[in-house]
Amino acid sequence: MDLIDILLEKFSKNMMLKNKGVAVSRNRSFESKAEIIKSFHRDKKVYGRELNKNLERLRAGDVTKDEYLALQRDSITKHFRSAYLAGKQFSQEDESTLKPDEIGSIGYQVGKEMAFMGKFADDVINKTGKMDYSRRMKMYEDGLIPLFAFGQMVYLPEGVKIFWVLGDTDKHCVDCLSLASNSPYEKKTLPTVPKAGDSVCLSNCRCSLNFPDIGPNDDYVYYLMDKYTERGENIPEPMHVTNLQTLTVGYYFHRGMAHITDGELSDYHNEIAKSTKEEFLQIISDNGFAIKTELPLSQYLAELEMFSKNENFEIVTSTVGLEGKIVSVHRTGMQFYGLAEVVDAQTIRVKTLYNQTVTVNVVGGGIVFKDRTS
Repeated sequence: MDLIDILLEKFSKNMMLKNKGVAVSRNRSFESKAEIIKSFHRDKKVYGRELNKNLERLRAGDVTKDEYLALQRDSITKHFRSAYLAGKQFSQEDESTLKPDEIGSIGYQVGKEMAFMGKFADDVINKTGKMDYSRRMKMYEDGLIPLFAFGQMVYLPEGVKIFWVLGDTDKHCVDCLSLASNSPYEKKTLPTVPKAGDSVCLSNCRCSLNFPDIGPNDDYVYYLMDKYTERGENIPEPMHVTNLQTLTVGYYFHRGMAHITDGELSDYHNEIAKSTKEEFLQIISDNGFAIKTELPLSQYLAELEMFSKNENFEIVTSTVGLEGKIVSVHRTGMQFYGLAEVVDAQTIRVKTLYNQTVTVNVVGGGIVFKDRTS
């Protein structure tokens, strides 16, 4: 079974074979995209409440299994459609309703989801299942994200390159590693989307899709998808996101260096990390941005410590001798491997597992470990 067969069988039937990107106007309004993201997150929260309310009714014995499944089907259908429509409107601005073939394809996805929901109901009734029920229901809530991505992609231009980008962890399942290494795809060859349930990690997937041919819009939306919170009022514009991302890179670099160095050097990096984080938080506060303020460190620092003690790797502070070396790059709370190419005295160009090129500044942009054996 090849990639397109997997797509037809498991994900979207024939939707991706239809070039819906023809003769539609791209939505290039950041204001529109921001409002769509905000609306999507509100809808996702409502969806989670509905699913959990129905679950509690089943656990309390207020409804039968069949009644429970009917309630969940209604909620899943409604929110799957709204999530797909949000993705559709994110990509293009000509159409604002669902067509019959789209409704049919979404119905196919609802059927897949209900098969899992039926098994979940049996576990609740029989008090079985290994995973905590609340955590399990959160995975269903996150199932709206692939519907958004699906609606977004169907209306991309024909032939656009789609990259599967590994998320902010190096503990990836074998499916995601394979999907990343086989990038780029086109609409007709993309096997699935993150969180669709077709990879071993199911809706726990932390990967994303990137469309570099389209421009910066898609990096922007994935940042908002990941960082959005209802605690703020305003969606940041792209220039603000770029600034926040730059500060985040600097914070993690200096906080990481403080963790793996000693004495005055550690103090130096800690001071810079502190002031950088303060500036990051101040920008969010001053502008009332609906962006999470958390910058989680524990896993990042644990990975750094592991590499600093690993005899097969050594930390590098310059680009000398890095040509052709396998490197482990730690940046913005994530870690990824790649093959290094020297660009200049301070930056290296790293070809990642997912065949994209990332430029890393080894003095302030990312902590780099070189594989001694490569």
